[in-house]
Amino acid sequence: MKKAKIIALLQQKGGSGKTTTAMNIAGGLRELGYRVLVIDMDKDKPDAWSWAAKSEDFSGSVIQVDEKTAREKIAEIRSQADFIIIDTPPNFQTAALKAALLSDMVIIPAAPSGMDLSGLLEAKDLALTADRPYRLLANRVLKTSNMSRSLLSVLEEEGQAFSTYIPQSVKFVEAEAAGLYIGEYAPQSTVHIQVKKLSREIVELFEKVVA
Repeated sequence: MKKAKIIALLQQKGGSGKTTTAMNIAGGLRELGYRVLVIDMDKDKPDAWSWAAKSEDFSGSVIQVDEKTAREKIAEIRSQADFIIIDTPPNFQTAALKAALLSDMVIIPAAPSGMDLSGLLEAKDLALTADRPYRLLANRVLKTSNMSRSLLSVLEEEGQAFSTYIPQSVKFVEAEAAGLYIGEYAPQSTVHIQVKKLSREIVELFEKVVA
């Protein structure tokens, strides 16, 4: 039986859109026909769990897991999904490191701010410490802003960024408030199309990068 591919979302700075990214990647992969589970390892502020509790859209697909039992829990559920996405706390304490070590790939979202870029570099170091492939994701991009253009430029120079970026949109906030995947809340919107594109890119990356 095939085991799920595990993705850890890392970013030191809160407000980078990490949970929004995790939940919408989950929805995007599910839309492509994959079985997806989300693990919420943020015991102090379990945003993924709270999101799922608002509607039936993610019913049964988000699991709260303590960092101390994460390895055992993932081993228990790994045959039940094609992908497992781990949402981590906005810090680099034990939970984030354990998530990286348990993952097959690390995704590091960054919004257009200096603090996000600083957190991105630290998250990259954590992924390298864990010896895991990683990809950088430009998030909350507003292409008319100088900070967004700067972010896209930095990620391009890094050379390990997704070609897809995720635009800034109030629709993400509204979808979270309703407990929905963006494809359910605003189907065929620009942001939904970008999330689907990102999800396809993730699948292709696993085929190329992760054995």
